[in-house]
Amino acid sequence: DGRTVLRGSYGLFYDRPFDNLWLSMEANSFVLGAYNAINTNYLAPLSSYLPTLQASPNQRLNVPNVVLYQPRLRNGYAQNFFLGVQHQVNSALSLEVNGTSSLGRDLITTDIVNRALAPGAFSKGTLNPNLPPIDYRSNQGDSDYLAISGVVRYRSSRLSTQLSYTLSHSIDNQTDPLAGDFFDFVFTGGRNDAGQPIAGTLIDQLLQGGIPSPVASFTRQFDSRGDRANSDFDQRHNLVGYATYRVPEFAQSTHFVSVFRGWQISGMGAVRSGFPYSVFAPSVSGGLIYNNRANLIGDPYTNTSAKGGVQVLNAAAFQIPAAGQVGNTGRNAFRGPGLASADVSLSRSFGLKWLGEAGRIFVRADVFNLLNHANLNNPSAMLTTTAVSQRTFGVATYGRQDAVTGFPSTTPLDESPRRIQLMLRLVF
Repeated sequence: DGRTVLRGSYGLFYDRPFDNLWLSMEANSFVLGAYNAINTNYLAPLSSYLPTLQASPNQRLNVPNVVLYQPRLRNGYAQNFFLGVQHQVNSALSLEVNGTSSLGRDLITTDIVNRALAPGAFSKGTLNPNLPPIDYRSNQGDSDYLAISGVVRYRSSRLSTQLSYTLSHSIDNQTDPLAGDFFDFVFTGGRNDAGQPIAGTLIDQLLQGGIPSPVASFTRQFDSRGDRANSDFDQRHNLVGYATYRVPEFAQSTHFVSVFRGWQISGMGAVRSGFPYSVFAPSVSGGLIYNNRANLIGDPYTNTSAKGGVQVLNAAAFQIPAAGQVGNTGRNAFRGPGLASADVSLSRSFGLKWLGEAGRIFVRADVFNLLNHANLNNPSAMLTTTAVSQRTFGVATYGRQDAVTGFPSTTPLDESPRRIQLMLRLVF
């Protein structure tokens, strides 16, 4: 009957590596090392006394991480699939159902290799004791995304509205191969169990019991399958709607009625499920395990008021794993609080004869976060033994932040309270 359309597509897309972010800064250290060469035969070949060189004991070097690339590193790629059907019920109403999938393969990941082979053996039990832990970039990443969505559209002479819902699931074994890198600026926030800042690289922080943001690495070296779980951005449910309504004009043309002529009201609202997160625990394995997760020994959930937010996790339900053991909770095994937002806009245009036929003035008022609703962040999920950290563990604070870095500031990207914006535009 000409009212139904079936659409389908397939695409193969390759990603371009951006190694300038990984290599340029790390290969140019502005800190120069000082070495002592004592009682050395200067006529001998350089290679004969290199093993005897000792770093100056008075100098603390903060050397960039050593980076190793997989031979013949390839471009990651994704296969995208789409299948959808749209039906026009009548001149004003249409329905649409779509299925989408994306399979990422050979994605670039980072693993930290040359770790200790046993707890407490970091200095002597590595594969190569002459080298520090190494950032290994390789094609070990894979991801699967599957989604089904439904859309309802209605359009009339004065009202235009749409309501859409998406149910999706994304799985991968590493979401961000640069997590903990220089450009994440995590060096501004590394702290030890006592809550004191830790100087040095991420490796230094981890070895001193620090709990910085998760670093790009598999939990166990060379185990790319052990961290396969929900993606960091896996948001299962998305319900979004918007509407635009044009106020009708009255038949009578009086000065009072003309005030209400030509106004347009628009609104948009969204309800979304939260993002997944992991409950991390301090690593007491001397560099054997990275991004270690806590053991779950009881009911993890609670819902009580806390300073600045809501207590959503029960600290008594978690414990720090034994040395050399990975916690029994999976990566991104917990789901954060849901999100809701509503915005509204009121606008009108006026004709200005003295500017010609095309002359108009537009007036608009936008209200963001109409209900002044504060969404919750994911809770603090770093399990420690200090009293200060125990008081903040599991607390989801108000004021959603979409990105967390030390610098530059992400304040413009953060959630804000109700905000009203006025606009006046002249067209001629």
